[in-house]
Amino acid sequence: MRLDGDKIGVCRQSMIIPETISDWEDRTGLGFPGSGRYIAPFALKPIDVDFEQDQGVYVGPNVGVVHRAST
Repeated sequence: MRLDGDKIGVCRQSMIIPETISDWEDRTGLGFPGSGRYIAPFALKPIDVDFEQDQGVYVGPNVGVVHRAST
């Protein structure tokens, strides 16, 4: 069986994950030395880290696809 699909749209902010800096360090295995943007393994976009607010935020994109199954 083969799946075919049509792209119906892009959502640039599909998944928003706010966590403390400590949680992000545990999750990624990285150390964040200061505020800024950091590339994390397996992430499509950088994590924005803000030490003043003790928060890192990941905003992940997604693509909507309609699939048609053919046999």
